[in-house]
Amino acid sequence: MVKRVLVVDDSKFIRDQIKKTLGTGNYDILEAANGRQAMKVLSEQDVDFMITDLVMPGMDGIALLKEMAKLSSRPPVIVLTADVQQSVKEECLKLGVVHMLNKPFEPDQLLDVVKEVA
Repeated sequence: MVKRVLVVDDSKFIRDQIKKTLGTGNYDILEAANGRQAMKVLSEQDVDFMITDLVMPGMDGIALLKEMAKLSSRPPVIVLTADVQQSVKEECLKLGVVHMLNKPFEPDQLLDVVKEVA
């Protein structure tokens, strides 16, 4: 069964790398460059899970997670971040993040986490 994943990152390079990594699996990949775009996608389409960065212009990842908390149905979230502060990790977990992966990451690491979440 095809899983629909929303990839949210302001870096097109990172989005492309994630698409390339997941391209070997059975995934329908949607993209957003920031939290506002992600909320628009989430309001229009069902998503099985989401991969998001935290540091983005406009609406960052924490603001996105807070907005998602208002949704009646929300997908599991994997956070990719270079910010490894304990307070940030704790806030993400309080907001329902199921897994955090530090940047830079190896493609196999991402695949393992995605398989676990999907």
